[in-house]
Order: sequence, then C-alpha cells, then structure tokens
Amino acid sequence: MAGDIPPLNIDIQVALGNLTSAVDKATSELGKVGNAAKDQESKFSSLKTVMGGVFAGNMMTEGVQLLTKGLQDAIKAVQDTQVATEQLSTAMNNAKQNTAANREEVTKTSEKMSALGFSVKDSETAYTKLITATGSTTEATKLMTMAADLARYKHEDLATAAATLEKGTMGNAKAFKEFGITL
Repeated sequence: MAGDIPPLNIDIQVALGNLTSAVDKATSELGKVGNAAKDQESKFSSLKTVMGGVFAGNMMTEGVQLLTKGLQDAIKAVQDTQVATEQLSTAMNNAKQNTAANREEVTKTSEKMSALGFSVKDSETAYTKLITATGSTTEATKLMTMAADLARYKHEDLATAAATLEKGTMGNAKAFKEFGITL
C-alpha cells in the first residue's frame, strides 16, 4: 500500500557493567533504608514501653484516688452513724427509756433493719424520731416495722418514713389515712 509506514527496527545495546553497578547501588540504598527502619522500630519499641509505663502510672493514680474517696466516704459514714447513735441515746435518755433491755431491743431491731438493707444510721435516726414522738421504746419498735414497710412502699429512706409516722403519732392522722390506717 502506498503511504504505509515501514516498520522501524532499533537495536539497543546495554553495557552490563553499568547495570551491575546500578543494581549494587540500589541494593546498598535499600540496605540503608532497612537499617533506618530497624532504628525506628527500636525507637518505637522504646516509646511503646514508655507509654505503657505512663498508662500503668495513670491507672495506679486513678486507683489511689478511688481508694482515697472510698476511705473518705467510709469515714463520713462512720461519723454520721456516731452522730445518729448519740442522738438516739439522747432521745432514749429524754424519754427515760435508756435501759439495758431497751438498748438490746433497739440493737436487735437495728440489726433486723440492716438485714432488710437499711443502714445503721437510718435505723438509728428513725428510732430517734419514733422514740421522741412516742416516748416509748416498745411503741417505737412496733412502728419501726411499719416504717420499713412504708419506706419500701414509697421508695424512700427509713428516716423519712419514720418522720411520716412521727407526724401521725403527733396527731396528724393524714399520714396514716394515706395508707388506710385509722386511729
């Protein structure tokens, strides 16, 4: 065909001597890259160790802080219970009810309330309110059972339930009428 371009043939000659040195140079450079990577791996390993130590230190610090808070809460609970015990003792003295038998009755009832999930502080605070209202450890003990039931029914603490019963014993019958109790 007229106007067809004839095929082009080119001979390429490569000097292998240059190719060998180029491959050697590339291999040498790749070795340097590999050595640099190993150095970085060592640095990252050291960083990982340091970061692990920092993390462990932070966890220990948080643990110590939680332990400290727990101890502070425990100290406050003990102090609150001591105050409630002193107030109960005063109420029993004022009602002329502070006898060994009455103290034993109060202790047994407080233990029963603890078994129901009420704290000693709440039990003693409730007892204080009820002894003050009734003037009788025996009557207060009877009302403690009702206070526990009321506390569970209304989802409130024992001392709040006892305060409701205290109002009822002081003439405010509305507290009892709420629950169908007539006096």
